[in-house]
Amino acid sequence: MVLDSSVELTHNIVKYSYGGAARLFLTGDGAISSSSAVTIGTSKTFNISGISASGLTIASLASNGSSQMVLGGKNLTAGGDNADTSVNGVVSGSGGSLTKQGSGTMIMAGTNTYTGATTIDAGTLQINGSLADTAVAVNSGGKLAGRTTTGTNATITGAVTVANSTTAVIQPGAFGNNTLNTGALTFNGSSARMTANSTTTTFSKIAVTGNVALGGMGITFPAGVTTNGTYKLITSSGTMSGTLPSIISNSTGKTLNLQQTGNDLEVVVS
Repeated sequence: MVLDSSVELTHNIVKYSYGGAARLFLTGDGAISSSSAVTIGTSKTFNISGISASGLTIASLASNGSSQMVLGGKNLTAGGDNADTSVNGVVSGSGGSLTKQGSGTMIMAGTNTYTGATTIDAGTLQINGSLADTAVAVNSGGKLAGRTTTGTNATITGAVTVANSTTAVIQPGAFGNNTLNTGALTFNGSSARMTANSTTTTFSKIAVTGNVALGGMGITFPAGVTTNGTYKLITSSGTMSGTLPSIISNSTGKTLNLQQTGNDLEVVVS
């Protein structure tokens, strides 16, 4: 379903235009099919805050710039069609929550302001913009990723928790010189995973405002770094506790050792 001037209306769905900006509201028992892939056009709005149900499930969500996905206090579940999509507009809603399903990648590039939970049950949720005060849970089969463009950063204000599963992964940046800013960070056990990408001279890192619980998690090191030195992988403004992580795989061709210095996790390359 593409939200533009051609949307067909059914019971408890209200559509109107104001200043050329189409708006689609679901109210009461209004719904669309869970197999519908929704694309919100530029300057368009899709609003589910008035539905009677606790949330809405769609196949996937994509949006253009200046668009609005308004949750209110409802949950939106998307991704079950396994498509790769980009949400370039804003997702908003006090208490509204988002659940990512399916094997595809959902890129969130806007300045998102919803405040309910973000749950990654499957596939990748890539943050190219920012998430406001939402707690992010990376479950088994899910991956939280930062940006893929060189030298760029992403921000999650809320706390992030990575499940105790070898398929629950956090990757601060694919290029190797990215920063993923988060609230408190918790790895829930030794099976949780982090991917530490690098360039020849830098590593992507997680910069945490709050405390870090390492949980003895495992880190994968793809090829990249060639320069000896000490590099920060996780920095913390609070405390860093728990068992030091293990190195699950090392494709750099270098000798790597992990160490904790103060409240920072570092890798020593030699």
